[in-house]
Amino acid sequence: LDSQTFFTYAEDFDDVVEVDDDYLSNYTIGTPMLPMAGTVLVKIVSVNSVYALEADNTLRWIVSEDVAESLYGEDWADYVIDVPVTAWGHFTLGEDVESSSDIDVDLDNMQTRDALNSK
Repeated sequence: LDSQTFFTYAEDFDDVVEVDDDYLSNYTIGTPMLPMAGTVLVKIVSVNSVYALEADNTLRWIVSEDVAESLYGEDWADYVIDVPVTAWGHFTLGEDVESSSDIDVDLDNMQTRDALNSK
């Protein structure tokens, strides 16, 4: 989708292979690469609802700022990236996150929007 999404998987572009247009034209366009589960929180630009992203591109709505803070700390909003509305259909909606016991979070895997943008 964009560089933020790419950097949820990789630290840099070192392993990216450049090819010419003729080579690339042999491939069909597939589904978009979505952010890696467990690394960021996501939302649509025009909507305030924030979602945790789990395996299999499952989104779980975090029902309040209090719940988000209990899971991700007081700077939880720094983990939120915007996803284009055109990609939203590639996600599956899971159960809402109503308390910190509803989901397992590994803060060591989380990446802030600023960190992703600075790579």
